[in-house]
Amino acid sequence: MFVRRRSYVLCRSAQIETVRALVQAGLGISLIPAMACQAARSPQPQYRSLAPPVPQRAVVAVWLKDRPPGRAAGALLQHLRRTAFP
Repeated sequence: MFVRRRSYVLCRSAQIETVRALVQAGLGISLIPAMACQAARSPQPQYRSLAPPVPQRAVVAVWLKDRPPGRAAGALLQHLRRTAFP
């Protein structure tokens, strides 16, 4: 017998620590970036990788239009342009 259930998003957060705390408290499950997984937590949540195709996200550089990046930021942007994936 199959039971149809509707899924509801009851809480949203951009703060990974908040999401992790909600899961730790038993209030649901979440998808988080692999780099945010912590190995030495007790009691530790269960982390599982997703099977392909895995979700992807874009990471971008941003700065104020009226304030061009300084020398260090400009060097970082040049490096990213040379080495980043398209």
